[in-house]
Amino acid sequence: MSYDHDELRVTRAELADRPGFTGVTLRPDGRLGIFIRGRGYFVGPMTPDQLRDLAERALATADLLEARAEAAGEQALGELERIVVAGHG
Repeated sequence: MSYDHDELRVTRAELADRPGFTGVTLRPDGRLGIFIRGRGYFVGPMTPDQLRDLAERALATADLLEARAEAAGEQALGELERIVVAGHG
């Protein structure tokens, strides 16, 4: 699903009851919050379709990051193996 990002409202927010909170929230009314030390922004409210789209994009990004990390790990292991083999040669 695709939607016009101009439809979403972004507002500054402060969590008076959690001034030390850093992280992401999702409110029952469909507002996504991003906070650092209790201050941040709310985006939305979002429709169920917009929330699903956001979740799909987040999962795709997570999969990409995981694949990159795995590839980097494999490359590092290959380089380590070459160093060990060269040291024994």
